Amino acid sequence: MKKLLLFIFLTILSLNGFSQDTAYVKKIKLNSIKVNLSSPLYGFTQFTYERHLFEKLNLEVGVGIIGLGDYYDVFHQKGLNFRGGVKFIFWHEKEKLLKGFYLKPELFFSGYNKDILKYGQVAHETTDHGEPYIYYVDEYYRIPHTFYNLAAVFNIGYQFLLWNIVTLDFNFGVGINYCFTPIEQAIDFFLDRGFIYGLYTNDETHFAPALSRSVKLGIAF
Repeated sequence: MKKLLLFIFLTILSLNGFSQDTAYVKKIKLNSIKVNLSSPLYGFTQFTYERHLFEKLNLEVGVGIIGLGDYYDVFHQKGLNFRGGVKFIFWHEKEKLLKGFYLKPELFFSGYNKDILKYGQVAHETTDHGEPYIYYVDEYYRIPHTFYNLAAVFNIGYQFLLWNIVTLDFNFGVGINYCFTPIEQAIDFFLDRGFIYGLYTNDETHFAPALSRSVKLGIAF
């Protein structure tokens, strides 16, 4: 009888310890799914997934749907961007592995088609009075063009973990971009030239400096 009572007592203790360990593990959030809040204002929507890997080391990957956002009726942009990097996190709390100041080197790739503005001779098949006649005038005109870009960017940022469920991530980055398909453009077309839906750079030359910035809101789990 004493052995049975001792067995029951030890079993209850072990189950209680297991439940406490399980609750502790559930309290620590290792993943986050985020959206770039400002991206739709610039003609695309960026989604990001972050995963804690090791101590002070997280992996972050993202995809941007170009055309899902503002200015589509102006530029008719369509395409995707992909980005991925490793976060080196500093000064985070032991139970908040997603929170803290970080440095993040990353690679960025984008491929998309959009309208650009050119200047030159444009053929007109009728006069202003509607009479059939072919003549040429120097003026601005649009043409579609496909861009492909590959960039390496070094980011600095800070991510908050609010109420142990909401992530708020601020970051700024600098790097270098290589445009596979640069093209000379007439003027800053509504300040869009050089903004390649995820980076600010010069898309009229192969190599150019690049800037990145984002404010991302997410859910931790």
